[in-house]
Amino acid sequence: MHDNNLVSAGTLIIGLPEETEEDIIKTQELLDEIKDIRGLIVPLFFVPLGSLTKEDWFKDTKLHNRHTELMIQCAEHDFKWADNLIEWAFKNK
Repeated sequence: MHDNNLVSAGTLIIGLPEETEEDIIKTQELLDEIKDIRGLIVPLFFVPLGSLTKEDWFKDTKLHNRHTELMIQCAEHDFKWADNLIEWAFKNK
């Protein structure tokens, strides 16, 4: 997508039921791998819908350091590409 001037946008769901610290670490590693790809990444807290409505909502009181690091990593990625995306969106306008 990056090579073809397409902008990717994605969300990360934080706090899925049975999420482990290893899951968060793997997500952080994935973000490291895509750091040079233009796009936006938005972390969202888990909200139970459908067949998962019996699960607890993920609230900020359940955040631990790894979650915070992951959200900061998402913000850093977005800020890194923000100026580039603005310039690209308004090029020749």
